[in-house]
Amino acid sequence: MTTNQNEQEIWTRNCPKCGKKLFYASKHGRNQSNSNINCCKSCAMKSCGISSEYKRKCSKCNKELFYKTIKNLNRATVKKSCCKNCRSIKYKYPKNLERKCSFCGKK
Repeated sequence: MTTNQNEQEIWTRNCPKCGKKLFYASKHGRNQSNSNINCCKSCAMKSCGISSEYKRKCSKCNKELFYKTIKNLNRATVKKSCCKNCRSIKYKYPKNLERKCSFCGKK
């Protein structure tokens, strides 16, 4: 456990496979990952069969996206699909669907 300038506690542990330092916002998150023997994202991708060979960039934000199979990569490329973050921005509710507060009448 260490503290930073804002006096927030940062919980850390090392990846069991590669030894990379992992950071957690809460003690519970660190303990849960430690008891499940979770590894870092790069080691998890290697063990799941996700290789850096099947990757492309998001059509909107240029974030790198990784795929498990060439078939999934080709499908996403043909459809020009974007990452989850860009998809969530696309489907925000229009302002006219916001409901008013029952107490004050404001949106």
